Amino acid sequence: MADNIFLRTLRRIAGIFTIPEGEIISSERLDPTQLKKAYRELPFVAPVVDVTASFIFAGWFEVEAEDEEIAKICNSFYERNKEVIQQAAIESCLFGYTWLVPYWDQGKSYLRLYSPNAITIFTDPENPQLLTKALIKTQINNITYQQEITPETWTIRINQEEKKGKNPYGIIPIVSVHLNRFSDEMFGSGEISDCLYNTMREYVALRTKACKIEKRQSSLLTISGVRGFETLKPKLESATDEKTTFSGTVSGIPGIYLPDPKGSVQFVESRRGPEGIIELLKMLYHHIIVQSGIPEYLFGVGMPAAQASTKEQRAAIERKTSRLRSFWTTPLQQLNSIILRLHEVHEFRSFPDKETSIWWGPIFEKDKQAEAETIARRVTALASLYSLGLISRETIYEALPEITDPGKEIERVKKELQEQEPYPNPPIPETQPEE
Repeated sequence: MADNIFLRTLRRIAGIFTIPEGEIISSERLDPTQLKKAYRELPFVAPVVDVTASFIFAGWFEVEAEDEEIAKICNSFYERNKEVIQQAAIESCLFGYTWLVPYWDQGKSYLRLYSPNAITIFTDPENPQLLTKALIKTQINNITYQQEITPETWTIRINQEEKKGKNPYGIIPIVSVHLNRFSDEMFGSGEISDCLYNTMREYVALRTKACKIEKRQSSLLTISGVRGFETLKPKLESATDEKTTFSGTVSGIPGIYLPDPKGSVQFVESRRGPEGIIELLKMLYHHIIVQSGIPEYLFGVGMPAAQASTKEQRAAIERKTSRLRSFWTTPLQQLNSIILRLHEVHEFRSFPDKETSIWWGPIFEKDKQAEAETIARRVTALASLYSLGLISRETIYEALPEITDPGKEIERVKKELQEQEPYPNPPIPETQPEE
């Protein structure tokens, strides 16, 4: 007996902490299949994921580089694959990570998205950021596709057929996006944490019970003087099919008695009645709001329960979006490098410096008129200080957040002034003497 208990315990532990070769799995992560089902069936999961993903790329983004041609190639790539990027944002917010695989087709670069379970990666033990091998496995129309990629070779297996070749890029063209990852994890977790997931399930269970009670109470036959189950049972046994549910009290607590097919009686009302259930639903709802970081009005609620303005509720989603954008910045820069490598191979070009930066658009669309008035007041105040000799011209540029590089802007202004006035001190024309 003790051996059986030990074996069951060992199997349970092994099932929780299984670590497949080539990856580190945290026991706290929800399974992708479970999350996909929750996205389709569980309330609040889809809105939380969709709203969060939409804010990551709100206002879109631009690639910047010293070489204008590099910026042009990358920005064209993202405009061409905008829908794939948006879908990648949704999957990363739901699963915690996703795979981006750029490829070349018909003279252009495109982006393919793979589900979390489709790719297994292997890394260098001395440099975990360096990929040494990637395995891709997908199934379409009962046909299994397997691909093994290393920096030197690639192998494709379609059912029983196998093809091999040399990797022309010299790199593994796969980029992974990870969110909310700890230092001992290879993969992160999405916006649906265990805590939020369980709260949503509690909300659904309680709502289902409330609906069931409301439906049962619509055809109640009130019975007075019921003190316990024994006095109620004969009346239940003689009840008609139309009225098989009765209300009464147990120790002064209002409740509903439901008979089951075996003839027993079950007390299913809460101690506090329907009002208590509504209060619990509100409490769970507010827990979902707090844990998800999504303002109420973004869920479509007309009047937020917090009685706060939409502007006052933005702080949580702004912090959340800034954090997720920081997670996306490095993968996008890695993707830029791979895109440029594809163009080098297929267009016989060379980009020695593939370094790029990402400029993110505003999270919220600003009121342009109010923003212009604010800038005008700020510039007027700075100009007054400058005229009094209290600040320098460079300080004015640094005080304007709209100017990201004050030094460069000062040089541009000097250049424009020189172009407008090639002769700062034009010669005074000689006057002709009067005859």
